[in-house]
This record gives sequence, structure tokens and C-alpha cells, in this order.
Amino acid sequence: MEEYIILTDMTKEIAILYQQIEDRYCKMVWNHTLQLKESDRLERKSKKLKLWKQILSAVSSAGIIAVLFTSFGLEMWLELATAMFTVTTMVVTWLCDNGALDADVVKARSLAAECHNMRNKYESLLTDIKSSSIEIDEVRSQRSVLEAAENELLKKEFLSVSPKAMQMAEEALKVKREAQTSEEERKAIIPEHLQLDS
Repeated sequence: MEEYIILTDMTKEIAILYQQIEDRYCKMVWNHTLQLKESDRLERKSKKLKLWKQILSAVSSAGIIAVLFTSFGLEMWLELATAMFTVTTMVVTWLCDNGALDADVVKARSLAAECHNMRNKYESLLTDIKSSSIEIDEVRSQRSVLEAAENELLKKEFLSVSPKAMQMAEEALKVKREAQTSEEERKAIIPEHLQLDS
């Protein structure tokens, strides 16, 4: 209710600017979360591939395949099974060793950090507007600075985001509300002497 009163006290011009900046803030929150979730997904994939590489290497180098096939009298399939294990091990090794996944994880985390920084700048401007501590000309000026910075950021080569990462980001933002801090969290984390109601 209080938020509604504050927004209706704004002039129409300020309210329109506020909503435009609010939309940009939301887009930065999405960009930040998408890149973060994509990096999480890629990191898990990289760890799984490395684990499979170790397992396959151990199985093929320890001769377990030969023991299994000869103990069941399936010697004629031994060569085929050995070839399949070798090819699979080679593919998994190639996927792990070329470093592309790990490089993408680093890239996505870096872009997520830049989006987080931009998001914080938009949030600060929204706070200044809502607290009436900034004049309309300064709002326009800061908006222009942020637009230029955002344009430079968005010129960078972002990773394409998988449907899985999109789903993870949507759940994080809309269901888990990870971009927000609850009153309970504030009270638990902020020292009592720094809390507003103390």
C-alpha cells in the first residue's frame, strides 16, 4: 500500500521515467541470472564429462572389458566392445581436454558479474528516484549514462542460453525470488545496530 502511495505522489513525467528504468533493471536481472544459470549448467556438464573420462579410462586400461567378456564366453564380442570403449573414451577425453566448456563457464560468470553490476546501478537510480533525492534532469542524465554502459555491455558476445538454463533462471527469479531479500533475511544478516527499526 505504501509503495502505491509513493508512486502516485510522483509526477507523471517521473513515473514514466521510473517505469522505463524499472524495465531496464528487470532485463539486467534476467541477463545476470541467465548467464549465471548457464554457467552453472555448463560447470555441472564439465564435471560429469570429467568423471566419465576417469571411469572409462579406468575400465579400458584395467582390462575389465576383456575379463568380463572372456568370463562369459563372449570372446567374439570382445574386439567390438573394446573398440566402442576406446571411441567413447576418446570422445569424452576430447570434450574435456579442449577446455571449451570450462572457458564458457568463465565467460558466462564474467558476463553475469557485469550484468549484476549494471543491475545494481539501475537499482540505485530507482532508489534515488523513489526517495525523491534526485531531480528529473539528473534522472535523465544518469539514465543516459546507464544506457551507454548497457549498450557497451550488450555488444559483448554472450553465450547462447539453453532451455534448461532459461527454466532454472525463471524458477530462481519467479519462484525462489533469488533477486530479492526478504525481511527475515535482512533481520538475520544485517547487524541489529544497523537495522532500520533498531
